[in-house]
Amino acid sequence: MYPDQDRWKPVSPEYTDADFDGPWVLIHFWATWNMHDQKMDETLFQMRLPESIVVRSCDVDNEPELAIKSRVGNIPALALFYHGNRVETLIGLHDPENIRNWIDGQLINHPCVQ
Repeated sequence: MYPDQDRWKPVSPEYTDADFDGPWVLIHFWATWNMHDQKMDETLFQMRLPESIVVRSCDVDNEPELAIKSRVGNIPALALFYHGNRVETLIGLHDPENIRNWIDGQLINHPCVQ
């Protein structure tokens, strides 16, 4: 599916600071040299996430500060933000059910919904 990994980029758009104006943002942290990131991107693209979550991507080689701020030590990684504040980070390649359960758990247990 991704024949030229040097040119590969995720389907989701790159994040911008304006994305943090919305309530929920899920950022996929990736790098072109990591083959697992391509699989994570494919998984996210096929999932039906809640419409309240904006999905964006971040190349850790181009944005190391955000990766550090989001506690991303390894990739692939997903970080969920609420109004610009990191809620939680999920490290590693996961199947769709695991990702969905993680997101649902974060949304249900977040103080804004209690």
